Amino acid sequence: MKKPYIYPTIRNYLERGEDNLLKELRYVLHEADLAEALEQLTIQEIILLFGKLEPAYASKVLGKLKPDIQAKTVVALSDEVLSKIIDEMYADDRVDLIRNIPENRKDRLLHMLARAEREDILKLDSYEEGTAGAIMTSDYMQHCLWK
Repeated sequence: MKKPYIYPTIRNYLERGEDNLLKELRYVLHEADLAEALEQLTIQEIILLFGKLEPAYASKVLGKLKPDIQAKTVVALSDEVLSKIIDEMYADDRVDLIRNIPENRKDRLLHMLARAEREDILKLDSYEEGTAGAIMTSDYMQHCLWK
């Protein structure tokens, strides 16, 4: 759903350095609406914004971006910011994202994550596409084990 006021508001917040207002977006703006508005920003503005957002919200916004914008964003984000975002993603989303990152950067990012998350990603990534293992999520498996 197009919400034309979002784009100028975000650009205004970025230009004025309104970091607190940018962090508050998670309370008033659905991640899909923000992702849609980001299509109008430059990649530099997107990167600046992702550096200001809470990682949990940023992970949801990143997941809603169009694939081409998502790819450009992932390439441009710092390892520190991207690792915090990856840490907040659902396990299967993490694996999908990590699979599209070049090997040398993938290794750096994996080492920035907690050991349990790193092992989970590597385990899920080891399954070939189209197999049951590739489509399962360890989040669901953990949920079942806790019941």
